[in-house]
Amino acid sequence: MYILALAILLGLAVAVVTEIVYEVAPVVSKVKYLNNPEILFPLLAVIAVWVTDTSILGAYGLGGDNWLDVVGSGLAVAGLTKASDAVVNYLNK
Repeated sequence: MYILALAILLGLAVAVVTEIVYEVAPVVSKVKYLNNPEILFPLLAVIAVWVTDTSILGAYGLGGDNWLDVVGSGLAVAGLTKASDAVVNYLNK
């Protein structure tokens, strides 16, 4: 339960950082692949998981190689954040 809360909170922090990056550094929007937030957000989520040394998949016994755990946990953080945003938007209707 705490792992899901950690993943959602880490994802919300990454979402805020993504918005700040686009506001402060407009040069990022000119880079070919980074101008799409759907690509930059999971990339920043993987970086955040790596920096904080968080293992979302390892908590559920799905750990593998170190790089696989970091990338999988980062994508899990990005996916949980998008899913929680969709639930909040649905409830606000």
